[in-house]
Amino acid sequence: MSYKYSPIPEKADVVFLEVIKPLRWTNESVSNSKDESHRMPIGSITWINRSRLMYDEDENGLSILRQEPEYSVHVENNRHACNFSSKCFKLLHTFTQKIKK
Repeated sequence: MSYKYSPIPEKADVVFLEVIKPLRWTNESVSNSKDESHRMPIGSITWINRSRLMYDEDENGLSILRQEPEYSVHVENNRHACNFSSKCFKLLHTFTQKIKK
């Protein structure tokens, strides 16, 4: 995999995400949304500031990214200048997942 996330700022409190679907913009149907997969291929690991994380709990009590259509994810301090759909990412819960290749 060729994607490398940007360095995490000192003292930043971040959580890690994995790209699980082709990236697309928020608030657009898949057919109308520009394909942004070239930015981060499926399987890439990225991060978001914990303070910007909006989440819900699944049936097992695990935190999951909020999946409402208007919720967007701005990864790596908005490195890509895109409002990505939260449905394109999975929240990683452990250090082992963070370093997954």
